[in-house]
Amino acid sequence: MKNEDRVQPYARNPRYWQYQGRPVLLLSGSQTDHIFLLDGLEAHLDEMHAVGGNYIRSTMSQREGKHLKPHLLQPDVTFDLDQWNEEYWTRFRNMLRWTAEREIFV
Repeated sequence: MKNEDRVQPYARNPRYWQYQGRPVLLLSGSQTDHIFLLDGLEAHLDEMHAVGGNYIRSTMSQREGKHLKPHLLQPDVTFDLDQWNEEYWTRFRNMLRWTAEREIFV
């Protein structure tokens, strides 16, 4: 993707956004800010897309108590920082794929 094709401040008025050289209004309303950990994410994205939502904010925070972390949890309830938790990263990849399929910006 060329730089001018990305979401960026609108060239004619930097108080607005543009995408592929045209102004775009970013609309969102998700249930959480680390959306990729949300159970039922695909249905939630479908609902957002159906009402015109085209933007989500996705942080890597763990504030809401979801017990899914980026590193592998060991039986002694510590994390192995040398091993990834595949479920965590699969959810992240799915979020990126599903938002792209629905033309939702992350």
